[in-house]
Amino acid sequence: MKNLFFTLSALICALSAKAECRVDTAYSYNYITGTSVKELVGRQIYTYNAAGLYTEYIYQEWNAGTGTWRNNTKGTEVYNTAGLSTETAYQTWNTATNVWVNSTRVLRTYDANNNKTEQFNQNWNTTTSSWVGSGNKYNYTFSASNKILTQNTFKWNSTTSTWDPFVKGVYTYDANDDATQQTSQVWDAPTSTWINNGKTNSVYDVAHRQIETVYASWSTATSSWNNNSRSTYAYNAAGLLSIGTSYQWSSPSWIAASRSTYTYNAQGKETGYLYEQYDNTIMALVNNYRNTTTYNAGGEITQILGEGWVAATSSWRNYRLETRTYNSFNLIVDFIRKDWDVSSNTWVNESGSIAGYNTAGDMINREFFSSWNATGGYYASHSYVEFRCTHINTGFEELVVEKGFAIYPNPTTGGALNIAVTSEKPYTLLDYTGKTIQAGNLQTGENKLNVEAISAGIYFIKIGNQTQKVVFN
Repeated sequence: MKNLFFTLSALICALSAKAECRVDTAYSYNYITGTSVKELVGRQIYTYNAAGLYTEYIYQEWNAGTGTWRNNTKGTEVYNTAGLSTETAYQTWNTATNVWVNSTRVLRTYDANNNKTEQFNQNWNTTTSSWVGSGNKYNYTFSASNKILTQNTFKWNSTTSTWDPFVKGVYTYDANDDATQQTSQVWDAPTSTWINNGKTNSVYDVAHRQIETVYASWSTATSSWNNNSRSTYAYNAAGLLSIGTSYQWSSPSWIAASRSTYTYNAQGKETGYLYEQYDNTIMALVNNYRNTTTYNAGGEITQILGEGWVAATSSWRNYRLETRTYNSFNLIVDFIRKDWDVSSNTWVNESGSIAGYNTAGDMINREFFSSWNATGGYYASHSYVEFRCTHINTGFEELVVEKGFAIYPNPTTGGALNIAVTSEKPYTLLDYTGKTIQAGNLQTGENKLNVEAISAGIYFIKIGNQTQKVVFN
């Protein structure tokens, strides 16, 4: 996203207009094995509606011999007034007739609170030129507080052309809306009845944190629930999960199976993870695997070291290493994964990616690689995607009319972010990981948010049911 500079005659407009970088085309390349030469293989072309939601994409293959593009696949999205997808459809290109042919689609419906109440799949029947059921259909019901109460799963019966009952999930909650029980049942067609299958009971502390979960299975022989497994959870003083222990039922008691231990830094970010398994020989938990995570000054992960326990030497041995680097917007640039080679005691490349950005923080390309060939010193799978966008000049008033809000200046450098809305709306400012940085309500008209204490970078602000990227310099 970059500012557009205008001539003197358009200077007034420049004060209230900005350029929106919207990806319209993504070009895909594959590298010739073992070389740095990439070849064009295809592209995806995107179309958007007035709300900025993509409504269509077309994938085309590149024919290097003829120097032309050939249609391959098309996807379309339909939305309701809340911006929720009600239909996702796919078509394939018929090279003989040069027309798009329906393939599959997913249909969704929602209630007045935007809870999804139904979703089902359909395939295109070329013989009858009509849509027919396929796979599964899901129906959901919700409580007054929008908690899911039931989930019914149906399977398409191609013989009878009907949706047949398959699995049902029933959820119950306590007075605090914490999920205390989930029961699954399977449909018995011969008796036309639901039969119990599995059950999960959960217990919470006063802070509504889950502290115990018990899983049970249904015995048709005794028509009763039998314990299966159990998990308990403990938290530190900051309310973060510190220990998770799992047990297996061995009548008449629970036997420890494994334990996960988490450690954190002062910022509440996970720095250590230890996984232990129960050894029936010595009747105790023993080391199995551990992760050590390090961060940069901005709180971004720079390294994750995985180690496995070697019982013979009673010591830890390297297993996997992930490293990450970032740009000035705190966006990840390099992601490299390596595995430890025991025979040579060295790290061996496994996979990774490299992202490129423009000066405004928009991703413009990304390179992917995997399947390292140690003998040749190259990745057997190596691809590259180039993103091209259209800079759309959108005036202040236009933003207010189309979206119901306007954000300016964006990017911002002054410690304040101005937001104008046509009606009162809630807002949430998120970082790129989805963590909430700031939240509140916007009043009709202009609002000024104090963002002076927020680090420079790329963020996302959700206003009502719409989300927009904002840049803090």
